[in-house]
Amino acid sequence: MKKPPKISVIVPSLNDGFHARRHTAPLSKDPSIEVVIAEAREVGRANRAAQMNWGAARARGDLLVFLHADTKIAPVDLKTVHRRLQEQADCVGGAFRFALDASHAKAKWVEFGVLLRELAFGLPYGDQAIFVRREIFREIGGYPEAPLMEDVLLIEKMKSKGRLYLAPEKAFTSARRWERHGYVKTTLANWGTMLLWKAGFSLKTLQGLRERVFS
Repeated sequence: MKKPPKISVIVPSLNDGFHARRHTAPLSKDPSIEVVIAEAREVGRANRAAQMNWGAARARGDLLVFLHADTKIAPVDLKTVHRRLQEQADCVGGAFRFALDASHAKAKWVEFGVLLRELAFGLPYGDQAIFVRREIFREIGGYPEAPLMEDVLLIEKMKSKGRLYLAPEKAFTSARRWERHGYVKTTLANWGTMLLWKAGFSLKTLQGLRERVFS
């Protein structure tokens, strides 16, 4: 009888499941890892939080990893983090180290800025491949179905249950968004969103501001 996977990787897809499966093929080849594509048309709406909740409900692994479609993780790093989490009972989950798939100086400065933001607020973003124990995810009710910052809201809920593990292994995100909108503009927008949210601005207001910035 085939053993169930230990790790479930959930990938939200906006009607591009074929690309998502091809992107995650190295993960699917490992019998201890399953990939669940949360396709928008199957979920019934294009909302990242709703899609990830849909995928988590179908996952069989004891560790849930939420992977954005433009982010990659090596199978060996996933299994290393899974093993470390098993050794730390007080950890409910965590995130990988942010990295861009570009080697020039601007990309390295972005990575450094993300690390500073993470240390300052203790709130990793979704492009760092958030992971959480399945039982904890169920206890906290999954992702809040917010218009943005659903990843930060999930992390806040996780922290109410225990300690986060910020892994040194890297999740590599495509640099295309930074190239398209500009490294400085994108970084300032991300920092600004966090600071305004901490200052009490509503998610609806922040969504409108980001739409204007990136329009």
